[in-house]
Amino acid sequence: MNEKAYEEIGPNYRFFLTWRHAALAGGLVILWGTCSLLTSAYEKGLAITWLIPILASLAVFCLWLADRRTRQIYRSLTEAGKALEGNDLAPYHALTEIGIPKDAFWFPRKDKPLCKLFSQSFALDCFFLGSAVVLLTLAVFLLIRPPNLPNTTQAMPNQRVQATR
Repeated sequence: MNEKAYEEIGPNYRFFLTWRHAALAGGLVILWGTCSLLTSAYEKGLAITWLIPILASLAVFCLWLADRRTRQIYRSLTEAGKALEGNDLAPYHALTEIGIPKDAFWFPRKDKPLCKLFSQSFALDCFFLGSAVVLLTLAVFLLIRPPNLPNTTQAMPNQRVQATR
C-alpha cells in the first residue's frame, strides 16, 4: 500500500464531506432568510415580493449542483482509499460497504436499485430540489396574487378623529 497516498485521501475526504455539510447548512439558511424576508416584504405590500423566492430557488439549485459535484469527488476518494487498502478490511472498505443491513426485510437490499431511495444523497436531492420547486411555486403564486398595499390613511378602529379648531 502507498502510505503517502493513503494518508492524503483522508483529509481530502473530510474536506469535501465538510463542503457537503456546508451546502445543506447553506440551503437551510437560505430557506430561513427567504421566509423572514418574504414576511417583511409581504407585510409592507411590496410589488416585487415574487422576486425573493425566485432568487432563493436559484441559490438552492446552485447548492444542489455543487453537492452533486462534491458527491462525485468524495465517492471517488472513498474508492481510491479502498483500492489502496487492497485486501485489508480497513476504513475505506467499511465506508463503501455502508448501506441497509441485509437482514432488514422492510428495506430493499443494498444491491437492488430501490436501495438508492434510502440514501443520504437521495435525501439531499429531495431537500434541494423540493425546496427549489416550493419556492418557484410560491413565486408564481405571489406573481398572480401580489400582496395588498397597506392603507395608511385609515383611522384605527375604536379611535375617534378629533376636529381641530
